[in-house]
Amino acid sequence: MLRTATRPSGPYRTALTALALAGLALASAPPVQADPISAVSRTTAVQASAGTFAYVPNRASNDVKVIDTASNTVTATIDVPGGPTRAAASPDGTSVYVTSYSAGTLRVVDTANNTATAPLPTGRGAQDLAVTPDGSRLYVANHLDKNLAVVDTATRTVTATLPVDVAANDIALSPDGSRLYLTERERITILDTATDTVVKRIAVPASTPNRIGFAPDGARAYVSDMATHVLHVLDTATETVTGAIPVQQRPFDVAVTPDGTRALVARNGNNTVADVSLATASVTASVPVGTRPAALALSPDGARAYVANAAGNSVSVIDTTTDTVTATVRVGNGPGDIALATPPAADLGLTLTATPRPGLTGRVDYTLTATNHGPGRLTNATVTADLPASGTTSPDCTVTGTTATCAVPDLAPGGSATRHFATSVALLSLGTPYTLTATRTAGSPTDPNPGNDTASRTCTALTPLIINCA
Repeated sequence: MLRTATRPSGPYRTALTALALAGLALASAPPVQADPISAVSRTTAVQASAGTFAYVPNRASNDVKVIDTASNTVTATIDVPGGPTRAAASPDGTSVYVTSYSAGTLRVVDTANNTATAPLPTGRGAQDLAVTPDGSRLYVANHLDKNLAVVDTATRTVTATLPVDVAANDIALSPDGSRLYLTERERITILDTATDTVVKRIAVPASTPNRIGFAPDGARAYVSDMATHVLHVLDTATETVTGAIPVQQRPFDVAVTPDGTRALVARNGNNTVADVSLATASVTASVPVGTRPAALALSPDGARAYVANAAGNSVSVIDTTTDTVTATVRVGNGPGDIALATPPAADLGLTLTATPRPGLTGRVDYTLTATNHGPGRLTNATVTADLPASGTTSPDCTVTGTTATCAVPDLAPGGSATRHFATSVALLSLGTPYTLTATRTAGSPTDPNPGNDTASRTCTALTPLIINCA
């Protein structure tokens, strides 16, 4: 099911326990050669840049790989001990939450610098997870304890443990966050998130309900079933199963496109992704991917699908318009999930003006304007200015010798802040240049356009009475 920063129901997940129930447990699977790679992969430092990134937990290699979806390359590797299993992104894209089944813990990855927090114990067999639409709470399904841990994302503490009596294969929040759906063998359980109580249990005999994908309007939920090879269709208003769509070949994960017309289904039986028309309830295309596809994630516009291949140690990238694989990216060992996050970005652009003030004590007045060109809100920034050699003062920056440090406060998109400098002109300048150069040297969030991070102006003077800033 799909997991994106804008769809906190967490739809791209893996169900290792469901695999075991179906005789396909990743841990017991025979060695499989990694999938062939059609795109060059690389691992670099952890600093994030602007754009959308895919976070892929790899249970066997104890790490999370970060893929830049613009270039389909691995740009960071984050060590996560304890068998990282599933991942979900916060709605604002600042965090990715990762569970570790073997350790029974949760870690939080900061998408600004791709570092993980210390582990937070949640329960035995910590597996699937779902973030509320406002990002304030996180549900973690503890498979072995058959309960849910409720995590306050601000304090990063477990605030409640709910005894739901479900060894969940998957959990997913409805788009409005009012209901939490849990799947297990032959049953689907529904939780009211206002009261955190179970309100319904739906029997699905002779089945293995696995992953859940919601229609964008929340009117229907689609549940993959590896035992009966169908997608169960649930009416979320009546909370009943109203039909089934045959998809064959052990359907594992499911994601619904943003327009609500199609569902993409990862199929373990033949290592393909089925493109399903929801209007006709039929498979319209079958896309070969890597070995044992375990999780699906759709780009926010639905143009690309990212498929984690659990036994192929790769991610397949599908063009959903042509239903073709356009790239295969090597990741770690045993990728079981995939979460898309778009870290917030704010383009802080600098402009600088210089105004001559000729006179017996002539000077040059510089005005620095820092403007947030978006798309996100600027939290903070630091601008460092290299000053002319002669005396320069500033009423709103800290000046030390020929360097000034200027703090830029919180700015909404389109907002701006100004800083001012005054440089004295020497009595006998005789063509001396007076150059001030300002550069953004730090800030949050990431700046997607470093090309406008520096501004410079130069004036020349013969005497304090003759200053040229043209």
